[in-house]
Amino acid sequence: MGLIVIVTVRFIIQSRYGAPVIAGLTDAHIGAQGMAPRHPALGKIDLCPGETMNRTRVYVCCAILSAGSIAALAAGKGDAAKGKEVFEQCAVCHNSDSTEKKMGPGLKGLFKRDKLANGKKITDATVRDQIEQGGNGMPSYKDMLSDTEKDDLIAYLKTL
Repeated sequence: MGLIVIVTVRFIIQSRYGAPVIAGLTDAHIGAQGMAPRHPALGKIDLCPGETMNRTRVYVCCAILSAGSIAALAAGKGDAAKGKEVFEQCAVCHNSDSTEKKMGPGLKGLFKRDKLANGKKITDATVRDQIEQGGNGMPSYKDMLSDTEKDDLIAYLKTL
């Protein structure tokens, strides 16, 4: 969505300032709309006073919209409430309310730690890999859990 907004606004800016012929504007249209005529050496429209500020505002708005789109997509990656239900399978071997070892390590504060038990830095990707691959007595859940269930489980683990 953010990319669409940027492309659309960029086309508007280019058609107004850089290539008026694409938008169907002629030199007569340009003068009627209050824009400065084209600079003969550059073949582009000279910006009127204040137009640079307007262009900057458009770019800033585009950046904010695209950043918001990215944040919204990242935030919607998993549901912690559903992840708590998925965790019931894990609770046989892992504590969620302490760091004490059951059969596997306790997972309270997992994402606040420096490393996993296997020594890897804790990220969504390394936790997902651990869930999928298992190891050290933990079974592989690659084929037992769907991608959505894994996303939900990781979202729940972040709340511990």
